[in-house]
Amino acid sequence: MAANKPKRQNQNFPSEPETTTWADRVKVTQASTVFTLGNPFHADEDGRQPEITMDMLTENAEQWSRCMVGFFPGFRMNYHTVTKVANRVWKTSGLESVMSTASGFWIFHFQTEDKMQAILKRGPWMFGGKAIILQQWHP
Repeated sequence: MAANKPKRQNQNFPSEPETTTWADRVKVTQASTVFTLGNPFHADEDGRQPEITMDMLTENAEQWSRCMVGFFPGFRMNYHTVTKVANRVWKTSGLESVMSTASGFWIFHFQTEDKMQAILKRGPWMFGGKAIILQQWHP
């Protein structure tokens, strides 16, 4: 007859599942959370990425300093919807134009850098019920 061995509980799996609410799972734990949009350039079939020279950066730096870049995490919003919402909400705050990239990023161009900064400070923003991550453009 085999001796009764105490049951070992697997430390990797709790005996009872933790109950958490949806709010617990999606809450922001730090108010200063900053998202980084990463590199929007993709390598070509040979593995090369576009090279941006310092001259290219400084040539239009003033124009680009008035731009912010946006991204909808996990969702592709169509051009018509984004431009319609952006113009309705930001046109009176200095929005001049909206551009999209093939990789899903949005570029919002404003009359002045101050007006663009005011929009960033009033965030976070939602377009059509979808969160858009925004940050000032930088080289």
